[in-house]
Amino acid sequence: MMKRRLEKLNEMGVPTEFHLYKNLGHGFALGTGTTAEGWEKQAVKFWQQQR
Repeated sequence: MMKRRLEKLNEMGVPTEFHLYKNLGHGFALGTGTTAEGWEKQAVKFWQQQR
């Protein structure tokens, strides 16, 4: 389902970025001590590039 959503957004010219973190579902907060640790820094960088 997410793949289709990303494809549609890309077709509309909406910049997207998707990360799948091993052993984690949605809603892992800051991900401290997990494979997602630091995700918020990546998100901010992506958002800044969209200016």
